[in-house]
Amino acid sequence: MSPYGTPTVEEVSALRAYAAGHGRTWKAQLLQDWMTGRSTGELQRVRNNLGPTWLIRFKFTHPAI
Repeated sequence: MSPYGTPTVEEVSALRAYAAGHGRTWKAQLLQDWMTGRSTGELQRVRNNLGPTWLIRFKFTHPAI
């Protein structure tokens, strides 16, 4: 995590991959995964560092390359 409470490049990549695999309700599904302990790696690091409230407000600001 950067010192400003934003995700790292790796964390954004993990979020993009998750979103691509779960469609338009990806945030709700990820929140459920977080609450039931089904996420790992970068996605779990995002939860631990930034939290569920952060995810609700999160938007991808740049298109995937």
